[in-house]
Amino acid sequence: MEEDRATMKIAKPVVIIFLVYFPLALLARATYVDSTPSGRVVVQLLRPYLSLAGYGWRASLSDVESLHLASGAVIFEDRVPLADPRASYDDVRALGHGRSHREGTIIMFSTSDGSDPNRNGKKYFAVVQ
Repeated sequence: MEEDRATMKIAKPVVIIFLVYFPLALLARATYVDSTPSGRVVVQLLRPYLSLAGYGWRASLSDVESLHLASGAVIFEDRVPLADPRASYDDVRALGHGRSHREGTIIMFSTSDGSDPNRNGKKYFAVVQ
């Protein structure tokens, strides 16, 4: 009788852990979404981004990454392409709303919502389709 009580004291928490842990683990695995867009060449733009005044931000590419990106590269915010990849430098800063501009190894972009890309939790990519 005493052994049965000791076994129940151990078994009860173990069953509760299994009943809570496994459904949560399955849910977490099923709801994970990779934020990397697909394309022929995908380069993540790494923080910190330099503020260009207005809505503009600057990210730098290495020379090697720049060679792999054709002039038609599109900037993505997570898996969503930003609005205008051929905007002028002045439009990126003044108008924002996802515009971007590239000059050599420098990419100038604005976020879709005007937030600070260093703090908004989103990832940014240069993608060649």
